[in-house]
Amino acid sequence: MQHIRVIYPGRTKEGFIKAGISKYLKLLKPYVRIEIVELKPGTGSRQQVIEQESKALLKAAGRPFYLLDREGREFSSEEFTDILRDITEMDFVIGGPFGVTEELKRAALLRISLSRLTFTHELSRLIFFEQLYRAMTIIKGRQYHY
Repeated sequence: MQHIRVIYPGRTKEGFIKAGISKYLKLLKPYVRIEIVELKPGTGSRQQVIEQESKALLKAAGRPFYLLDREGREFSSEEFTDILRDITEMDFVIGGPFGVTEELKRAALLRISLSRLTFTHELSRLIFFEQLYRAMTIIKGRQYHY
């Protein structure tokens, strides 16, 4: 079974987003082992927060990782599925509300944009888990996507 870690700073606070993430985590259980790593959010000025969180994210990843980044490459759901199809272990990193450093962007194996639209970092988490579930159902030939 695949093992995917999703790493981000801070806890999800918005109730409806927490409920949605919980829903998709339950739906994902038969398909993939998911581990969520919530890091301590940064403190101080905007730049200090970006630096602290990026350093912690880079350290927590510890292996090749994909970065969710609004400036990253966009994929269709089927193209995203192709990325996941043959991996056994992968980390996905989602930055905080102020973004991440250029160093973290350069360290990523691939930068993935969820959309040309901008979402809050919490909403991005929910959208990512839905897309992850969609990808797993495509891989397993389930009807969710179609």
